[in-house]
Amino acid sequence: MKTGYVGFLMRLAGGIIDAVCLGIISGIPIALILIFERSSGHRFANVLFVQMNLVAFMGWLYFAILESSKLQGSVGKVFLGIVVVDLNNERISFGRATGRYLGIVISVMTYGIGFLFPLWTKQKRALPDFIAGTMLVYRGTKNENIGVDASVEVESALSDAKLKILARMRESGELSENEYQIALDKLRR
Repeated sequence: MKTGYVGFLMRLAGGIIDAVCLGIISGIPIALILIFERSSGHRFANVLFVQMNLVAFMGWLYFAILESSKLQGSVGKVFLGIVVVDLNNERISFGRATGRYLGIVISVMTYGIGFLFPLWTKQKRALPDFIAGTMLVYRGTKNENIGVDASVEVESALSDAKLKILARMRESGELSENEYQIALDKLRR
């Protein structure tokens, strides 16, 4: 059995399964709307607007209910043995699951950039996880690394980036050795 944090490819696989499930779930009401519209002769003002809002609403219910349930994950996650937990490795609330869904929406609106975060974060967390204070782990994962405060990870990444910038500035001559040492001392405090 796998343990630990869930990476990008497994998240992608789960997302594909969830997209199919959500397509089926939201496709039924959309088909009913179209059938009603054609059979009654009644035209909705903007069928596309209604469809988009229906898909968004159904997606919110799908993810928020399933991820906050005892299953701790959507159909795709459960199928792959993945659970959504908070930073203390506990089951998440409906409100936190709603925050994750908001992160999914933002990630979709930004052309998927938020879904790429697991490629460069230690805990393999995506934007929805940072927004909601969650992470994806394999079912049964119980280790000392789970629950590490995300701010430590962010601080570490920022410090590494600052050190690299300082080193490049020293190498290019933008900083003297003395200026470099002063900046380095300030950074380490």
